[in-house]
Amino acid sequence: AHIAVALPFLSFVVMFLCWWIFGRDPFSLASLARPMKLSKDLPPAVVGALWHQGVGVEAMTATCLDLARRGYLSLVYHPVVQGSEEGTWRFERIERVNEQGLLSYERLVFKSVTLSHGDFVVSDQISGSLAIVFATLKQHLVEELLQRKLFVTDPLRARGIWVVPVIAMMIFSFVFLAPQSLILFLSGMLSAGIIAVFAWFMPKTTPEGARLTREIEALRQFLQATVAEHITWAETPANRVLLTAELLPTAVALGVAPVWIEHARDAQMLNLSYIRGLEANEETYADAIAHLHLEFARLVHGSPVVSHPPRETPE
Repeated sequence: AHIAVALPFLSFVVMFLCWWIFGRDPFSLASLARPMKLSKDLPPAVVGALWHQGVGVEAMTATCLDLARRGYLSLVYHPVVQGSEEGTWRFERIERVNEQGLLSYERLVFKSVTLSHGDFVVSDQISGSLAIVFATLKQHLVEELLQRKLFVTDPLRARGIWVVPVIAMMIFSFVFLAPQSLILFLSGMLSAGIIAVFAWFMPKTTPEGARLTREIEALRQFLQATVAEHITWAETPANRVLLTAELLPTAVALGVAPVWIEHARDAQMLNLSYIRGLEANEETYADAIAHLHLEFARLVHGSPVVSHPPRETPE
């Protein structure tokens, strides 16, 4: 009985000390004077990767939207028609664009969803290669985070290292504790769960990364704020439209796009000119963007998935 209580307690104490020494982010009081703009210009996928401390499918969706916003790519949505259960997406390459201005991961996404010479690709045509592209995208984005000095070490590797003690504890529970008693077995599995929870928070940001994470939190709250706040900060109708176009890819990367689109529409500042096929009915914007994300998830993983659990910070 004493061992059953002591094992989870010791696991918690040891992992807390490890997190405090190796994984705790530097303290930052950074805040945003204008919550719709970070103090440092970061691409949407980098913003999402820093916030999530990892790379999910939303990085690909956000990058695709951002490339369209910047004029490298044209996104065409074909809404649901009679006899079809859902709409389809087409990616059109803009002719004579200069790829030299793209970051490595942006160039990877750009080439994976388009063909050369201005041809187009329908989403299902890239299903065979997108899983490999996504694995490479993760590596490129992690390199981008490290080059910008936002993490001390590779966040994916820092988290993955701690999978070893989780598995070791589970094996120990099955092999040695289960034959003795059910209570000891459950105690061992609880300890493995405690290690796994702390492992999730092991990636450590630099002081710059911690400061920007605080700013991203303020931006994320703004994206979910009330319509009145959006109108106040946007100041003019022209700025509202521009703000929506710029922030949609970031909202996708942070997982708050549906709320942002709804509020932007209510504030009469929704005009995404870089997405064709939605002009007739603004009500389809949120559904169409959600469908694009689910398409990427399906093509990468074989079925729609949730890319990241909600991000929390240990007290």
